[in-house]
Amino acid sequence: MVGGSEEGFARARPVFGAVGKNIVHIGGPGAGQVTNICDQIGVLPTIQRSQRR
Repeated sequence: MVGGSEEGFARARPVFGAVGKNIVHIGGPGAGQVTNICDQIGVLPTIQRSQRR
């Protein structure tokens, strides 16, 4: 997940490709962080359940 300008994404894509295979531009600056936070909120209940004994 990458946020930023289209131009910046295009310039940085080779670097992202060196460290990952599934690279997705999801919007302007900050969009990647927002998407990551939403993903973590969705995963949190699973993590909490795995910690219960």
